Amino acid sequence: HAQCARYPKCFGLPTGIHCCPTPSLADDNRFTVEGGPDELGALVELAARVLVSVIKQCRPLKINFSKDPEKMKAMAFTTCRDGHRGKDIVVPAIVLDCQDMPEWHGHSIPVADELTFLGVILDRKLTWASHIEACTKKAKQLAVAMTSCARAKWGLGRSVVRQIYKGAVEPIMLNGVVAWAAALSKKGVQRRLRSVQRLAALAMTGCFRTTSTKAALALAGLLPAEMAAGKVLVQQYCHGPMSRRLEIIRTPCTWSPHLWHVRHLLMSAGISLDWRFERRVQNHEMDYPPHRVEVRVVLGTRDSWAQDEVLRRVGRIFTDGSKRDEGVGAAFVVVDGQGRVLATGLFRLPPWATIFQAEAYAQRAALEWCRDHQQEGGWIVASDSRAVLSNVRCQRRLTPITAEVVRLAGDRHSLIYVPAHLGIPGNEEADRLANLAVTNGTYAPVDVPRAHTRRLAGDYFWGEWEREWGNAGSADPPPVYKRFAPSLEALRANVWDKGLGVRVLQLLSGHCHLGSYLHRFHLEETAKCEWCDEDETVEHFLLRCQRWACLRAQTIGDLIDWSSASASLQNILSRADLLGEYVKGTRRLEF
Repeated sequence: HAQCARYPKCFGLPTGIHCCPTPSLADDNRFTVEGGPDELGALVELAARVLVSVIKQCRPLKINFSKDPEKMKAMAFTTCRDGHRGKDIVVPAIVLDCQDMPEWHGHSIPVADELTFLGVILDRKLTWASHIEACTKKAKQLAVAMTSCARAKWGLGRSVVRQIYKGAVEPIMLNGVVAWAAALSKKGVQRRLRSVQRLAALAMTGCFRTTSTKAALALAGLLPAEMAAGKVLVQQYCHGPMSRRLEIIRTPCTWSPHLWHVRHLLMSAGISLDWRFERRVQNHEMDYPPHRVEVRVVLGTRDSWAQDEVLRRVGRIFTDGSKRDEGVGAAFVVVDGQGRVLATGLFRLPPWATIFQAEAYAQRAALEWCRDHQQEGGWIVASDSRAVLSNVRCQRRLTPITAEVVRLAGDRHSLIYVPAHLGIPGNEEADRLANLAVTNGTYAPVDVPRAHTRRLAGDYFWGEWEREWGNAGSADPPPVYKRFAPSLEALRANVWDKGLGVRVLQLLSGHCHLGSYLHRFHLEETAKCEWCDEDETVEHFLLRCQRWACLRAQTIGDLIDWSSASASLQNILSRADLLGEYVKGTRRLEF
């Protein structure tokens, strides 16, 4: 572990040049030297001296370094330019001067313009262009392979394509986004990311390749990539490994475009930087696995549960949580062996708390009561929350509250599942107290859960997407898809997850097998309808074509507003099932 070696702090070089050891992973080790643009020579000399010192200090530990240029690399991060020529500064190679190590003396390490570290491609100006290009290229190859297996009449289904995109394509495309988030604001980056999304959207909807990217994404229900990346950033910086940088983000941090972007994103989404966010308890924060105490947890189902054990004459504590529009509450009731109530606890949680947190808080409060009152023997804590009990039983992905439940329960107390609303006296009383605690309980602060920040981020990016959709298609007349759905809410209510056929989605996009579209791309000599003396557009096909008058009257006739074509198209979209019957009955869009 070369990171354990001592890095020299001073080499007698000009002030303003700093040497900073940085954390290392496994056999990947790195250090950083910093200096001003006028100290380039001294900076390179310092880098050589530091590297020589590291090699010397690692030799007694039998840690060797490779001379392979693919293994040992150097890179200079700078945006400075040559004042005379106006070009980027050329950083000379690092030449090692160590006569006591002949094998390394005079070894030259060139300074590269790009460097791959832990799968992330770094460039000297931190534009991330090379990394984004590599990620989108790899993701596009997978997306093309996926689309070759998804066709209009055969192949992968819509839900399968969505799963592949969400589970494989999108993670590849957004690899390392927590580092290059600032690049998401660039239009070129957004177009590159959406070009990958477009392939998945076309495979999901079956729309023609001429369909616009905005229409394809909207019909498929795929949130634009830069917005999906924003949701990932919110979770990672609030609840994930990057949460350790929250203290820095709480300052203006204008010195870092990346952190400033994350700060602006969190504040725009309505997430307060003063909140305390819930996180998962890491393995290193828990006892060593062989030393962990296994909590006795008895699970069951509504039809099969440990009834005899819960109802026998021993000390029992029933817990419950409640989440209503008025707020969130948690409560416990202590019952002795004769059925007498010994104590109760009512707690009012913040409105953002989840029912999982309420149930877990009630169990923790019950076990704290046992500890504070020094009750002899083990107690039975009965709860109707299988989620919390399962989390305590497996002891994986514990939250701070459930970790406390594990610690307090130990091997002394038992946690048992009881089904709700079966007339069990103690459980019914705990349920009544939990509902009462919503308004009358003692206030109990809890960390902001993932569900709350996910909801805030979702609402924010939905508004951004809705605003972008409203600004799209400003032409007169507007595109067909905008006439069907002036807002994304209409698509979410009537198109997404409704199982509409491919031909219907093509019709909604405006790019379908009709005369106006075919003539536009020189596939037909004329755009005229064979039965009518006007262009065969989507509006004509649905509202006026005499060839389908009888079928129209039987299906979508009642939805047509003869005074407004746009209102008619919106009404037809609201009954997408009737629209599907009309399209299928005409067979006009088949080819």
